[in-house]
Amino acid sequence: MLLSELTLHDVRDYLQTKGKLIVPIGTTEQHSTHLPFTTDTDIAVEVSVRAARKIGALVAPPIHYGLSQDHAGFPGSAWLRPETLGRVIEDVSISYAMSGFKRIIWINGHYGNQAAIQAFLMDMTGTSKIPEDTKVYGFSYWLTLPEITAKSFLSSEAGWHANLGETSLMLAINPTAVKMENAPLEWPALVGKPDLVMDCVATGTGTWRYVCPKTGSWGDSKAATSEKGERLLDEIVTSVCKTIDQIESALQEMQKVRDRPSA
Repeated sequence: MLLSELTLHDVRDYLQTKGKLIVPIGTTEQHSTHLPFTTDTDIAVEVSVRAARKIGALVAPPIHYGLSQDHAGFPGSAWLRPETLGRVIEDVSISYAMSGFKRIIWINGHYGNQAAIQAFLMDMTGTSKIPEDTKVYGFSYWLTLPEITAKSFLSSEAGWHANLGETSLMLAINPTAVKMENAPLEWPALVGKPDLVMDCVATGTGTWRYVCPKTGSWGDSKAATSEKGERLLDEIVTSVCKTIDQIESALQEMQKVRDRPSA
């Protein structure tokens, strides 16, 4: 299942009958005083692996860097420029398409990456960069969730970063990497719509240094548990697989329209 553990023969055998490849993408950025820098990537990988088991896909090595400029000012965070990340998405997609994969599916674990994924997938649309019978698509895992679940675990109300949801997920995925004794409580020091500020304001130092300056955390992670994380993971994977099925159904319908004889 993991491309990092397969040989050339393994991949050739897989491509004889199947063609799906999931590419997880996350970040290397501060996740407060209790979660590791690779939290976004770790969650994206776990979701990808569990989803791959259900849909018969392989999982590529993850992209560990993303758009984390808003975390500048906190030591240890690193990022790519939007155009660099976009080219990485494009080059990796084209490479795997040339390898013979017919579906390249990006599973995103970091909020800031979504715009780059959408922009460069759009840029590849209507071009000859990938074969006609190959499709590339991607989405952020939390966007597939039912509204009530997303609001409870991954939202401005529940916290956007290093919060109840991400902490619970990491407790289920890799509990030894979580320092619950350091789990903080911090909410944005702005009134109104702090999430809007995060999206549309450029500052000399990352916006997180202004919005959540004490711990870099947005929300209350103290109530997180591995049990909550496991339940949330199950729901995420179910929703992700359902979304993939819906996209595939839509692609089939689009193909029928394309193949329909002109009047």
